[in-house]
Amino acid sequence: MKYLQPSLRLLILIGSLGSFASGWALLAHAGKPSSAEPAPAELAPLPTLAPLNFSNNQAPTGLQPLSPLPPVPQAQAPRMRLRTRSS
Repeated sequence: MKYLQPSLRLLILIGSLGSFASGWALLAHAGKPSSAEPAPAELAPLPTLAPLNFSNNQAPTGLQPLSPLPPVPQAQAPRMRLRTRSS
């Protein structure tokens, strides 16, 4: 395993640099966004809604109040931790 680590790290380095450079090139050659604004005739009118009527700042009737959630039981067994050899 110790013999493979330098070559694996080099492969990761080359892959990271290659993907960074190719992403940079793709973004540099991507099409630019259009700056032309749509004509006002193309825009559709927005629908209007009736205003809500709350008398005395009360909530609408017919709604049921939410019941509280049941308590969550605590785990009895200790949680396993994933340990790595890194610092």
